[in-house]
Amino acid sequence: MDDKLKSIIAEEIMFAKEAAEFLGISVQRLNKLVHKGDIIPIKMNPSGTLFLKRDLEDRRYSGSSIGKEILVPRNAELLKNNKDSIQEAINYFTIQSYFNYAYKKAAETYKELRDKIDFSKPIFYKMDIVTSYFGVTNEAFIARYESVLRGFEKLLATDHVIGENDEYYPFELKRIPGPPPFLFLRGHRELSNKPIVSIIGAKAPIFEEQDLAYKITKFLAEKGFVIASGLAKGIDTVVLDTVVNNRLPSIGVIGTSLNKAYPKENEQLQKDLSRDGLVISQYCPSSPGKRWQFPIRAITLSGISQFTVIVDKKYQEGNYKQIEYSLKQGRVIFMPYPNKIDSNNKWLENYINRKGIILYRDYDDFVRQIKIVLS
Repeated sequence: MDDKLKSIIAEEIMFAKEAAEFLGISVQRLNKLVHKGDIIPIKMNPSGTLFLKRDLEDRRYSGSSIGKEILVPRNAELLKNNKDSIQEAINYFTIQSYFNYAYKKAAETYKELRDKIDFSKPIFYKMDIVTSYFGVTNEAFIARYESVLRGFEKLLATDHVIGENDEYYPFELKRIPGPPPFLFLRGHRELSNKPIVSIIGAKAPIFEEQDLAYKITKFLAEKGFVIASGLAKGIDTVVLDTVVNNRLPSIGVIGTSLNKAYPKENEQLQKDLSRDGLVISQYCPSSPGKRWQFPIRAITLSGISQFTVIVDKKYQEGNYKQIEYSLKQGRVIFMPYPNKIDSNNKWLENYINRKGIILYRDYDDFVRQIKIVLS
């Protein structure tokens, strides 16, 4: 065996201990992942378990995640269309991956590097700049770039990757401070610049709240609004089921990439939305599904909407980050009068008298209030 071949094997093949260190996990955790079939070794025998380095790359950068993978045919045709904007997105998300896919943290670096690098070309053409910036080797950066690229290859040929200058980038979203630089769209992209209203509520609604959500959804859709919600359990599902079943224009803003569904029970609803309406994600296909992405998703949901309607009278603190985001964005929020303000939800007092909050008592009162606003 010549020295070159030995070098290649040494670089690409890892024993269990090396693989665990590469992934940043314990050997015990690695063994559990192998047992579950999440990681497939290339060889297992009493003398040791061997892993191929490239097989570990995706796992290294994605880590544990939530959301059910939506199986779609591997299709790289998308990469042939709008080549410059998609190439820029691949470059951007490679950079963003160094910040755990948090777009605000990556924005400053992205802006700084854009002054030095033409992002319409593969970013590694300026390898010395990016590797020096992140303090990594050429091989490590290329591996991360290729991991992001493989994620893009999972997209459908009919999906769209759009930047802020794209005509289909939601106009209302451009108005907020620091909007996501790229969005992934699946479905009827023309809906993104129609008048949009988001409707949100409890994850475990009572019948009264479900009925209210159904009536408000139908009323607003018939008034010409595109209805948007977050595809979570509870009211989100009621709202989007209503628009899908009645063939009304609708948008689902998800907290995972387009190729994942969370909760898994809404996988079919997400597919129906992408067929008859539009699904929007700000997360690239190689990004992990992390729980922190869901409250951040509310920034985009409120940002695309002219106003937000909440359908919940109990209000649990922490469930409604969108109230805070909408107020910061200068948007109107319709909120039902809470059943009561007690020690568990005194935080509501910080909101109910704020400018931009409109309280309503029931469906008829909401209709009266919304007519005043629209007039």
